[in-house]
Amino acid sequence: MAWCAVPWHWSACNKASNLAETAATEAGRLYPANTLHNGKGDAFRHCYWNALMVIEIGEGKAKSIANNHEKGGKGREKEMDLKNNARGRTIGKNASGKNKGQKRNDAKNDCKAAADSGQLVVL
Repeated sequence: MAWCAVPWHWSACNKASNLAETAATEAGRLYPANTLHNGKGDAFRHCYWNALMVIEIGEGKAKSIANNHEKGGKGREKEMDLKNNARGRTIGKNASGKNKGQKRNDAKNDCKAAADSGQLVVL
Protein backbone atom coordinates (compact mmCIF):
# COMPACT_ATOMS: atom_id res chain seq x y z
CA MET A 1 0.00 0.00 0.00
CA ALA A 2 1.39 3.35 -1.05
CA TRP A 3 -0.25 5.09 1.91
CA CYS A 4 1.70 2.91 4.32
CA ALA A 5 4.97 3.56 2.49
CA VAL A 6 5.02 7.12 3.84
CA PRO A 7 7.25 7.14 6.94
CA TRP A 8 4.88 9.09 9.18
CA HIS A 9 2.16 6.49 8.50
CA TRP A 10 4.29 3.48 9.52
CA SER A 11 3.12 3.40 13.12
CA ALA A 12 -0.58 3.51 12.19
CA CYS A 13 -0.08 0.87 9.48
CA ASN A 14 1.78 -1.43 11.85
CA LYS A 15 -1.01 -1.05 14.42
CA ALA A 16 -3.63 -1.67 11.71
CA SER A 17 -1.86 -4.86 10.67
CA ASN A 18 -1.88 -6.14 14.25
CA LEU A 19 -5.55 -5.22 14.60
CA ALA A 20 -6.33 -7.09 11.37
CA GLU A 21 -4.82 -10.20 12.96
CA THR A 22 -6.92 -9.66 16.09
CA ALA A 23 -10.09 -9.33 14.01
CA ALA A 24 -9.23 -12.41 11.92
CA THR A 25 -8.55 -14.49 15.02
CA GLU A 26 -11.83 -13.44 16.59
CA ALA A 27 -13.74 -14.13 13.35
CA GLY A 28 -12.23 -17.61 13.26
CA ARG A 29 -13.24 -18.20 16.86
CA LEU A 30 -16.82 -16.96 16.45
CA TYR A 31 -17.76 -18.24 12.99
CA PRO A 32 -17.42 -21.49 11.06
CA ALA A 33 -14.62 -21.66 8.49
CA ASN A 34 -17.04 -21.72 5.56
CA THR A 35 -18.19 -18.17 6.42
CA LEU A 36 -14.71 -16.61 6.55
CA HIS A 37 -14.75 -15.71 2.85
CA ASN A 38 -17.70 -13.54 1.83
CA GLY A 39 -19.91 -14.87 4.64
CA LYS A 40 -20.81 -13.74 8.15
CA GLY A 41 -17.31 -14.38 9.47
CA ASP A 42 -15.76 -12.23 6.75
CA ALA A 43 -18.32 -9.47 7.29
CA PHE A 44 -17.63 -9.55 11.03
CA ARG A 45 -13.87 -9.44 10.42
CA HIS A 46 -14.08 -6.33 8.26
CA CYS A 47 -16.47 -4.65 10.69
CA TYR A 48 -14.40 -5.46 13.76
CA TRP A 49 -11.08 -4.54 12.13
CA ASN A 50 -12.37 -1.09 11.22
CA ALA A 51 -13.97 -0.58 14.62
CA LEU A 52 -10.69 -1.49 16.31
CA MET A 53 -8.76 0.88 14.07
CA VAL A 54 -11.08 3.77 14.93
CA ILE A 55 -10.65 3.08 18.64
CA GLU A 56 -6.87 2.70 18.42
CA ILE A 57 -5.69 5.08 15.67
CA GLY A 58 -8.65 7.31 14.83
CA GLU A 59 -11.35 7.40 12.19
CA GLY A 60 -9.40 9.26 9.49
CA LYS A 61 -6.44 6.90 9.52
CA ALA A 62 -8.75 3.88 9.75
CA LYS A 63 -10.64 4.99 6.66
CA SER A 64 -7.46 5.69 4.69
CA ILE A 65 -5.94 2.32 5.56
CA ALA A 66 -9.13 0.36 4.87
CA ASN A 67 -9.87 2.12 1.59
CA ASN A 68 -6.30 1.61 0.39
CA HIS A 69 -6.49 -2.03 1.41
CA GLU A 70 -9.58 -2.50 -0.79
CA LYS A 71 -8.13 -0.75 -3.87
CA GLY A 72 -7.10 -4.07 -5.41
CA GLY A 73 -10.58 -5.56 -5.04
CA LYS A 74 -13.37 -5.44 -7.56
CA GLY A 75 -17.04 -6.06 -8.07
CA ARG A 76 -19.49 -7.23 -5.45
CA GLU A 77 -16.79 -8.46 -3.10
CA LYS A 78 -15.17 -5.01 -2.97
CA GLU A 79 -18.58 -3.38 -2.42
CA MET A 80 -19.28 -5.82 0.41
CA ASP A 81 -15.96 -5.11 2.09
CA LEU A 82 -16.29 -1.32 1.76
CA LYS A 83 -19.79 -1.36 3.28
CA ASN A 84 -18.75 -3.59 6.18
CA ASN A 85 -15.65 -1.45 6.74
CA ALA A 86 -17.81 1.70 6.92
CA ARG A 87 -20.24 0.03 9.33
CA GLY A 88 -17.30 -0.98 11.51
CA ARG A 89 -15.97 2.57 11.62
CA THR A 90 -19.38 3.79 12.76
CA ILE A 91 -19.47 1.10 15.43
CA GLY A 92 -15.97 2.01 16.56
CA LYS A 93 -16.86 5.69 16.74
CA ASN A 94 -19.94 4.90 18.87
CA ALA A 95 -18.31 2.26 21.10
CA SER A 96 -19.01 2.86 24.76
CA GLY A 97 -16.71 2.30 27.68
CA LYS A 98 -14.39 4.13 29.99
CA ASN A 99 -11.25 2.74 28.39
CA LYS A 100 -10.06 1.22 25.11
CA GLY A 101 -10.52 -2.32 26.40
CA GLN A 102 -14.21 -1.71 27.14
CA LYS A 103 -14.67 0.06 23.81
CA ARG A 104 -13.04 -2.84 21.97
CA ASN A 105 -15.34 -5.33 23.69
CA ASP A 106 -18.40 -3.20 22.94
CA ALA A 107 -17.35 -2.93 19.28
CA LYS A 108 -16.83 -6.71 19.06
CA ASN A 109 -20.30 -7.33 20.46
CA ASP A 110 -21.88 -4.76 18.13
CA CYS A 111 -20.15 -6.17 15.04
CA LYS A 112 -21.22 -9.69 16.03
CA ALA A 113 -24.80 -8.55 16.54
CA ALA A 114 -24.74 -6.78 13.16
CA ALA A 115 -23.36 -9.89 11.42
CA ASP A 116 -25.79 -12.26 13.14
CA SER A 117 -28.85 -10.08 12.45
CA GLY A 118 -28.07 -9.58 8.76
CA GLN A 119 -27.10 -5.91 9.07
CA LEU A 120 -23.71 -6.58 7.46
CA VAL A 121 -23.32 -7.41 3.79
CA VAL A 122 -22.51 -10.99 2.77
CA LEU A 123 -22.39 -12.68 -0.64
